[in-house]
Amino acid sequence: MGGVVASLVSILALSSAAEAITFTSPTGFYNIPDGNATGVTASINISGQPNISSFNSVTISGFTHSYYNDLRAFLSNGTTTVQLFGSYYTDEQEFTNSNFDLNGNYTFANTGANWYDQDIDPLPSATYASFQPLSAFNGSPLNGTWTLNVQDEATDDLGAFSSFSIDATPVPFETDAAPAGMAIVFGALMLRRRLQQRSAQKMLAESVDSGLI
Repeated sequence: MGGVVASLVSILALSSAAEAITFTSPTGFYNIPDGNATGVTASINISGQPNISSFNSVTISGFTHSYYNDLRAFLSNGTTTVQLFGSYYTDEQEFTNSNFDLNGNYTFANTGANWYDQDIDPLPSATYASFQPLSAFNGSPLNGTWTLNVQDEATDDLGAFSSFSIDATPVPFETDAAPAGMAIVFGALMLRRRLQQRSAQKMLAESVDSGLI
């Protein structure tokens, strides 16, 4: 029985190992208002999930725009807000080539290429370093409403995106597998205890029958 319990504990540890999960907003046409500080906002509603151990990345899909130095973007969970990239106008970011276009899927993480120091038009779909660290979300709940807000700080240039997604690793042992695994292990321990009790009772009865007691 001890071997069975050890095996169940190993299975529990494996099944409860944290793995990264991705959530994506509804797909649509999120038009970025030209020269409008309010911008456009897309959202993801999440429920039934554990807290965040490591926030890995956010991806903006179908992202198009000319003069990408006009833009700035913010990711928020309602409590914490992280700026993904800044504009030349508001954030005084220096761009190698400010008139380049966006046309693809762009991922922002804690490490990656320099968003501002690109010399390819349009900017390639790749992973870029977030302007502010995404690790600010570590320890926060995954549950709730996540929003991406993209603003255009200048006029005469249009853009849009189709969706965005977030990728995070949850805190270990907070999935449904953990309670279920614990229940199995507890049941195995109780069964072992009952078998030991029955064995002791049987030995006692045999001793009485044989006249040893």
